[in-house]
Amino acid sequence: MSLATSRFLAIVICLTSTAAPARAVASDQAFASSTDDVVTIRRCLDGNDERAMTCIGQIADGCLAKARHEQPWMARMNCWSRENHAWEQLLNNKYKELASKAKLQDTATGPYLERNSYEMLEDSQQKWLVFRDAELGRFWAMRAPASASWRAADLERVRLRLTVDRFVELSME
Repeated sequence: MSLATSRFLAIVICLTSTAAPARAVASDQAFASSTDDVVTIRRCLDGNDERAMTCIGQIADGCLAKARHEQPWMARMNCWSRENHAWEQLLNNKYKELASKAKLQDTATGPYLERNSYEMLEDSQQKWLVFRDAELGRFWAMRAPASASWRAADLERVRLRLTVDRFVELSME
């Protein structure tokens, strides 16, 4: 990937992950994130975090059905971004929960206990973030014939899938 392509991808990732939800709220209420989104996904999970894959689309599908936007790619990008925001909150909560458990394990006494659980979790998460960003870059490059607008919209869907995959991985603890 060329330096120019890398820079362009970094800008698109920043814009789609931070600016899109704010821009969307101003233009269409269907795109407005809310704490209800996390509740909706939690309700779908029904106490079984490992069934997360069946809950993808709980927010985006309803959002897209309500979206009144002249640019379909913009609606897709904003609705997938909105759902991803909710899943990221769930992932962050799951990570914090595991970090607390790992820190307790690291300070517990007794035989056969690992003493670097938190360090390993933190290292794993950092490496996953690098993987996620590389995977988004790969997707962007592979979709080069498509317009940048549609690629940005589809990039949000891929980001969502990667986030949910990580949520499931951390839920298997």
